Amino acid sequence: MLAACGQTTSTDNSGASQESSNENASDALAITDTQVHDIDLSAYDISQSKLGTVNSDGLREITAIADLTPHSELLEYVEPALEAAGLKVVLVATAADATTLEKTQNGEIDFNFYGHWPYVNDQNETNGFTIVNAGDIHVEPIRAYSDKYTSADEIQDGDVVAIPNDATNEYRALKILENQGLITFGVSTLHYSFAVKAFVELAESLDTAKYDFAIRESRTLDVIEDVRKKRSEIGILYLNDFNRVFIKKLLRQKELEFHHLKSCRAYVYLWKKHPLADRTKINFDDLKGYPCLSFEQGDESSFYMAEEVLSTEDYDRVIKACDRATMLNLMKGLNGYTLCSGIICEELNGDDFVAVPFEDDRIQTDSSMEIGYITGKHISLSSIGQMYIDEIRKYLDDIEEQGSEDTTEPLKKIV
Repeated sequence: MLAACGQTTSTDNSGASQESSNENASDALAITDTQVHDIDLSAYDISQSKLGTVNSDGLREITAIADLTPHSELLEYVEPALEAAGLKVVLVATAADATTLEKTQNGEIDFNFYGHWPYVNDQNETNGFTIVNAGDIHVEPIRAYSDKYTSADEIQDGDVVAIPNDATNEYRALKILENQGLITFGVSTLHYSFAVKAFVELAESLDTAKYDFAIRESRTLDVIEDVRKKRSEIGILYLNDFNRVFIKKLLRQKELEFHHLKSCRAYVYLWKKHPLADRTKINFDDLKGYPCLSFEQGDESSFYMAEEVLSTEDYDRVIKACDRATMLNLMKGLNGYTLCSGIICEELNGDDFVAVPFEDDRIQTDSSMEIGYITGKHISLSSIGQMYIDEIRKYLDDIEEQGSEDTTEPLKKIV
């Protein structure tokens, strides 16, 4: 079985089922030459192919579904060269639909020629198909159409724009809107000052008169939902050994993906005049008697949604807050503390606080965490989104720690 499909790179791709046993035969479908007489398929031994059947003329017939324009026209254009190589393509239909990939998978047709590869790959994962890419083909253009406006400048706030909902064309449509300055850029994040700092740097580097920006410090579930509902292009959160399975399952259900940014160990974040602030390391025994501060996650949440690592520990005193400013005030007023990544922006939080490495003990043997960002499944970042992630990476890469990830020394530099 073969499938021809596309992707938004310099060329599109044709695809084949993993059950295909003749890669050279499938490559014969990857015709990119502009002149028929320049096409040379002599290197392909069609006689060895197991696809289709051999007709009375000795040609191997393979069946296909291809869109009428331009896919069917392309196949018609190269028909003489294909037949000279011993291959005849029989078009079953010239209009692909939602069942085309299923027909390819089930062997009702030998290949299809219509879809972008990210879309086909998404269907593979969703439905358990084994369709694979077979070669490079053309890129389909995409445009915006309106029966009301003749120029993007005429579009008003509140106007409704419809875009495709498949993995590739949704991104391409959003790129058109972005290039015209018609869409906003949003980030949802846990209460990470480095994420806010990167956002500030991004906003200062762009002409904000042409864009609307939004950054939302929020609960874990809200971060996930914002990205799912496309209120935000990017969500910033973390995984660790405790929540990884739960969070990743939730992301799969909501068709989102997690992307790695940095691995780090837990730190105890507290006021610089806290009795433990001068320690080189702090463990749970040291923290007994001091209130543990955590961000509210809502009544419907679970330990897996906690913003702080080691959320299942039995703390004697717990105070929940909803915003970062309140959290910092509680650190000063009550000698409270929270467990975090230790990646703190002093420019935003001030220099009245310190991050001291948390020391694992016999009960909590691994306080490591993986900070990353989430996006829609198979959705590439917009140019603004990529600039934002680049800013975050720049700050994370600039963090200077003494020793390795397992160090018990405090951060030399808090960005």
